[in-house]
Amino acid sequence: MNNILLIYNEVPEDLRIYQLDGLSRSDYNMLKSLHGIYINGNSTEEHDKHVETLMLKLNGEWSGNLIYSDREGDDKGVVTLVDHFEVVVTGFIL
Repeated sequence: MNNILLIYNEVPEDLRIYQLDGLSRSDYNMLKSLHGIYINGNSTEEHDKHVETLMLKLNGEWSGNLIYSDREGDDKGVVTLVDHFEVVVTGFIL
């Protein structure tokens, strides 16, 4: 199963949740390596590179996978999952 529920937190401002289904093995491994890692917190150079890749994907090919956001103006609210997912929590400390 290569499904991940990605909780991306830009501390202290935004929280976004993405439902990522059927990921490639490389994307899956990249995301798993970021679990519990926060840029400007406890990240390494390798993590920073992975987060750069992640941000490109979240603003590009994965942008349609946003299922929750607490950003002002976003209408994403209730999260309903139908499948099983592994959870990855990562983000950026501003």
